[in-house]
Amino acid sequence: MENGRDAEISKSIRSNFGAWGWFVIIFAFLSFMFAGNLIVDSLNVTVDAFSQMHGWKMGVLLSYSTVAGLIAIAGSGILSKCASRYGVKIVYCISLAVVAACCMVWGSITSLKEYAVIVILVNIFGNGFGFVGGTALLANWFPRKKGLAMGWATIGFQASAVVLLPIYQYMLEKYDLTAAYRLVGICLLALLIICIVFLKGFPEERGCAPDNDWSVSIEEMKKEHAHALEIKAEKEYSTLELIRIPQIWQIGLVNGLVQLAITVMIVQFIPNLVVCGFSVRRATWLYSGASVIGGLGSYLWGVLDQRIGVKKASIWMCIVHAVGGALFGLIASQIGGKFIAVLAALVVGSILGVSSNYVGSFTAQVFGRYGYSSSFALIIMIVTGMRAFGYSLIGVINTATGSNTIAYLIAAGLSLLAMFITISTDDRCIDPTQLAMMEEKRKGRNDRTKND
Repeated sequence: MENGRDAEISKSIRSNFGAWGWFVIIFAFLSFMFAGNLIVDSLNVTVDAFSQMHGWKMGVLLSYSTVAGLIAIAGSGILSKCASRYGVKIVYCISLAVVAACCMVWGSITSLKEYAVIVILVNIFGNGFGFVGGTALLANWFPRKKGLAMGWATIGFQASAVVLLPIYQYMLEKYDLTAAYRLVGICLLALLIICIVFLKGFPEERGCAPDNDWSVSIEEMKKEHAHALEIKAEKEYSTLELIRIPQIWQIGLVNGLVQLAITVMIVQFIPNLVVCGFSVRRATWLYSGASVIGGLGSYLWGVLDQRIGVKKASIWMCIVHAVGGALFGLIASQIGGKFIAVLAALVVGSILGVSSNYVGSFTAQVFGRYGYSSSFALIIMIVTGMRAFGYSLIGVINTATGSNTIAYLIAAGLSLLAMFITISTDDRCIDPTQLAMMEEKRKGRNDRTKND
């Protein structure tokens, strides 16, 4: 049960995070941007470049990304457990170092075997600093304003398509693949240096207050944090215990279903618009516009989370995903023309990054900042595994029917299923560390009352 001060901060939509708080948000933003680019967005231009340079088939190269994504499911879980045991900063540093090294040699490889190894490493450790590390860092620094902080930071996923993809294209036209990847590698090395020198996993380690709330002294906050870590060492859920907790599966399924749905919608985004009469160029501009809207949407969905709570906000997330699937179903059936196509682009653009925001926020809501990493290790495996089925779903149905309509309607239906799962999810905090701390505070207040 939140006290008055906690409730006030939890509902606040003021972005008063403090200087170091904004540093953490911007650092997470850049992490999301580079990870999203290397794992997904850059493939729009680099796969074709590799194909032309070496004569490799594009389908083969893309299949390596699919395999790497599946391997990254286990990798993300292991890295999350490492973040819980050894700290998020260590996971960040190792992940940035590995991916930076990969970028330094990626453009110069000469065999498919080398390409496969690098893609697997980038998928595993790109998730390590871009998703596992970033969300854990935000949960640690902003336990009560996690939704708003993640809303700002997850704009980075959309910034990847808007900012980095054109830079890749320019570097390829002006120089070559080696120069393009090494530029990214240099940027990641700069992030690594910043991480080593300046980043702290918890605000108390930096001499800052969680959520930038200075209602108590820094000495008291540090003492409480140290005590919480002691309790965590004794009471933290084991993996076997976590598997038996319904919220692990509910949070994973909700966000896995909507990420599967959005994957189905965007994988054939441009061809769908072309069917409605748009040129490829204009359809591409609409896709870029949707990414820009996605950046604004990330922030606004974060505000909604902060204002009404992540459970209620997740219900609205599922509803909008269902609407997006229905609109894309109309497009695939050539109903509604360009108006429906533009409306669908706006709706889908608005939800591009919301699940990346809410899966972390919902996890932090239920498992607290001290139980976040260990619980997220399992949740992210569920989400990543389900998201991977999006490509197969639309591919199989398109092959069987010659149309994407049924796939989009299934995406809408799965989004509604996610809504009902959300409604049944208990969003009260169950982290043993946080509950123990709250109980100690309650007893302390009662003892003071008796003494008075």
